[in-house]
Parts: sequence; structure tokens; C-alpha cells
Amino acid sequence: ATPPAVLKPHVVQVTGPLIRILGDRFGPPVKSAILRALVVLLGAHAPVLRPFLPQLQTTFVRAVTDSGKAVRLHGLRAVTKLAELTGRVDPLVTELVNAMSKDSLDFAARLSAGLALSQALHAVAAAVVSPAAVASA
Repeated sequence: ATPPAVLKPHVVQVTGPLIRILGDRFGPPVKSAILRALVVLLGAHAPVLRPFLPQLQTTFVRAVTDSGKAVRLHGLRAVTKLAELTGRVDPLVTELVNAMSKDSLDFAARLSAGLALSQALHAVAAAVVSPAAVASA
């Protein structure tokens, strides 16, 4: 594993092309690998990637509704990570609800979008509600 300090100067240069590649017609193994890389980058360098959050959100939601099961699973993990890091979850929730309501989605993609919505709301709730507040309730 490459130390985060070594990657930091290159994170912005790498993220844009990774997002663009996900929009191309590559197979599930390539898309899954790119999603994993983006989640790792987002986890290690969230402040540097803040300008990419809207693009990442759209990319991750699209991955959640992909036809490939592996891509959907990695998209779910990516949406969860994004929800943990973002300050405003309403655009993410709106985009996931819109994705779920598309008539063209099959059951698996719709279910995946629903799970992503659940995970996003859970991540936000966990960030808002401290363990001390729960214990005293």
C-alpha cells in the first residue's frame, strides 16, 4: 500500500480520469477496481477531493444501478463512504430516490439503490447522533 503522503500531490490528477473512465463502456471487473480505488482515495484524501464530490456522487449512484452485481456492490460501498464524508446528504438522497424510480431499472438495481439510500441515511444518522446521546436517551 502506498502511504497517503506520497499520493497526496497526485490525487486530484488521478481522480478526474478515474471518474471519466467509469462512464465508458468497460466491464464489471474494471469498473469495480476503479470504484475500489476511488473509495480508498476518498477515505485517505477527502479534503483534497471535496471539489469532486458532486461528480463522485453521480458516478457512485450510477454504479449502484449498474447491471453488474460486483459494480453495484462496490457502488454501494462508495455511496456509504460518500455519505459519511459529505456535509449535506439531501442531494445524495434525492439522486438515489430518482434512480430508484426509473422504470428502466430491473429489480436488482432498484434494490441496490434502496440499500444505498438506507446506508446513506444510516451513515448520516451515525454521524449526527453521538453514542453519549443515545446512552442518555
